[in-house]
Amino acid sequence: MNNVGTDGFWPNARLTVDSQGNLYGTTFFGGSFGVGIVFELMPDGKGNWTYKTLHSFGQSGDGTYPHGVIVDARGNLYGTAAGGGSDKDGIVYELISNGHGSFTEKILHSFSGADGANPYSGLVLVSGSLYGTTYSGGSSSA
Repeated sequence: MNNVGTDGFWPNARLTVDSQGNLYGTTFFGGSFGVGIVFELMPDGKGNWTYKTLHSFGQSGDGTYPHGVIVDARGNLYGTAAGGGSDKDGIVYELISNGHGSFTEKILHSFSGADGANPYSGLVLVSGSLYGTTYSGGSSSA
């Protein structure tokens, strides 16, 4: 799957919209390393959209195969990636907005198997806390 293009391949989750009408999403494959991206679509007010890759997954210690994002009131994005991280069991990440269209990734949690593995679903944000699920792992299935 390394030859799928830097703009992403195989969008795999619903889109999220911010207060300005920008759409955010993920692709399971593609990007600079072939293992997924976060992208943004910005409306121009005339029915056209501008595409921008915000993050390519697969750098050392980073996640792989992301699954959707949510956005907070400050414009920061949060999501999960099913693989990668320090133990290769997936991550929860934040893309922190600089307020000018660029984002910096911060890994919030790297799953170890014992605490869950392979988060194949997105997150919800409730009163400042993030909630989600993992496909496998945990105390009974590490």
